[in-house]
Amino acid sequence: MCRMKSRISRSVRLLAAVSVLIVLCGCPLAAVTVIFDQGTCGYSGNYSELHESAIFGGILQLADDFTLALNQSTISSVRWWGAYRTGVVADDFTIRIFEDNGLGAPQTTALHEIHVGAPSRAATGELFEPNGWQLPIYRYTASIPAVTLAPDTRYHISILNDVGMWMWSSNGSATEGNDYGTSRTTLDGTWGAHGVDFAFQLRN
Repeated sequence: MCRMKSRISRSVRLLAAVSVLIVLCGCPLAAVTVIFDQGTCGYSGNYSELHESAIFGGILQLADDFTLALNQSTISSVRWWGAYRTGVVADDFTIRIFEDNGLGAPQTTALHEIHVGAPSRAATGELFEPNGWQLPIYRYTASIPAVTLAPDTRYHISILNDVGMWMWSSNGSATEGNDYGTSRTTLDGTWGAHGVDFAFQLRN
């Protein structure tokens, strides 16, 4: 009995040691799969705020469309890119997912709304450079409660900060996206064509 307890004890200690090593080295316990990729960051963007912008005193919310494949239609993580017009501040992000209205734009009301607050944020070393600006671009990553959507169906994602001067980065790839985004200038209004893809990834 003592030998059995000793073996069990050694096994428990070994398992605990392996767990500590996994945490210390940052090894992932499960792989993250990118299920929609529009993540090549461009060098410009536009404001996308939950409420009124502190820069121009109006409202601008952005959205971009996406479609998920069969067996890859559950989102549990979102990654996106952006910059701050007047310096880095504490973030307060909300992610909304909309159904399509049948005309290529989001419905007025979101299907899912997820408040993520301050996600993981990392400087990319790249800069926003329109109008002579030199604004550092940041990459954001947020885990969200799993959202399962219908495959092969058009949806729209809107990523909004609530700090008054945050800009969502455009997509910088000629092969990602469809050169089509949408925007609206009232809190719960209808959406119109914006003509730009934005930088984001959906992951499970």
